[in-house]
Amino acid sequence: MATGSGQQLSSISEARRVSELWIAAFIVTVASVMAALGLVRVIDGAPGGVSTLVIGAAYAAYYGWALIRARRSAPSDVESLVRTVGEVSVATLAVVLNGVDDPAFALRDAPVLLYAMAVMASVLRLRPRLSLVAGTLAGVEWIAVYAFVSGGEALAPDLTWIAAFQRMVLLAFVGAVGYRISTATHALAEGVAAVTLEREQVRRAFGLYVAGPVIERVLSGEVVGATERRNLTVLFVDIRDFTAFSSGRPPDVVLDRLNLALDLFAQEVQRRGGIVNKFLGDGLMAIFGAPLDDPGHARQAVQAAVAIAAAADRLARSGRYPELRIGVGVHTGEVVVGDVGGEGHREYTAIGDVVNVASRIEAATKQLGQVVLVSADVAAAMGTGFVAEPFPDVALRGRGPMTLYSVRSPDAASTKPVVSR
Repeated sequence: MATGSGQQLSSISEARRVSELWIAAFIVTVASVMAALGLVRVIDGAPGGVSTLVIGAAYAAYYGWALIRARRSAPSDVESLVRTVGEVSVATLAVVLNGVDDPAFALRDAPVLLYAMAVMASVLRLRPRLSLVAGTLAGVEWIAVYAFVSGGEALAPDLTWIAAFQRMVLLAFVGAVGYRISTATHALAEGVAAVTLEREQVRRAFGLYVAGPVIERVLSGEVVGATERRNLTVLFVDIRDFTAFSSGRPPDVVLDRLNLALDLFAQEVQRRGGIVNKFLGDGLMAIFGAPLDDPGHARQAVQAAVAIAAAADRLARSGRYPELRIGVGVHTGEVVVGDVGGEGHREYTAIGDVVNVASRIEAATKQLGQVVLVSADVAAAMGTGFVAEPFPDVALRGRGPMTLYSVRSPDAASTKPVVSR
């Protein structure tokens, strides 16, 4: 749970970082224009040019630095508060430093729009309380500016002061609306983060076992994870004599060789749209035809089996795992597929006699000295492009005699690889 919360916070932090990039870039642009106008006024000898130039240059420099920082990380709560106060106060600084002494100007032309823009910028920061701070501060500064410019005259209830108070209340109201918008946006960002987290959990759970396109179709809602009966093909792979290989070798060497082989086998399964359902110590079980429908699942499974045999042969010949010998068994038919497990752990798997038979066919590879064996049902459905040799009347444990087929690709060596007996 803590991990999920941390990842959600990370997603919200990323949203804040992106928002800060936009805010900083906008303020750098506006402040640069302000500094340029101030420079023009200084050159022309117009009043207020120096203060406008200084304020614009200072804000452009600071937010240029903020823009660089926002490329790496979102600002802290304290930094966001300081920036919000600075953005609200820029209009106040402009009026005070320019020495405006006309109350009518302060009421009519003092940049109230900048106050409102500062409040709305606080909304983008996805920190709802900042909007309340910005709205309240903008209203207070607005009325303070008017009082400063008017010379501190008594607050007479004339229309001028009424208008000033109205604007103060309006700015505070904008802050309250901003708070509501920011709260809703923050909740939306949390929801998006939660969905993203769920999708990433699915990718982490299945990404090592399922081809990427399959995961995307599951996430898009094309696949419903209900328990159902389905015709599919089951493939088992087993590394021969792994116990003997492990004896007397350091555990890290054993694990490295095992992972090397199983990774290659899993890749071949994924390339044909299969799912590595589970790793079985020194082997694996894969299914083809679920959770996505695939009319050619038997052919895909045989292609994967032949490719796994070739990969094992290459790995053995390379010297990286010279002792590697494997057996692959494939069977097809109706099984029950769906989620199995409890609250703490669940997995998508297949259950049924087909699974048991596929496992026993794989065991028969050792008995017959073959690498890839498939059932007659698979042989009938796999199509052309394979070399198949029948083995009739093979007795499997718990079943009557079956005809099995040794399968290889046409371009494989004419001499059949032999598994250790």
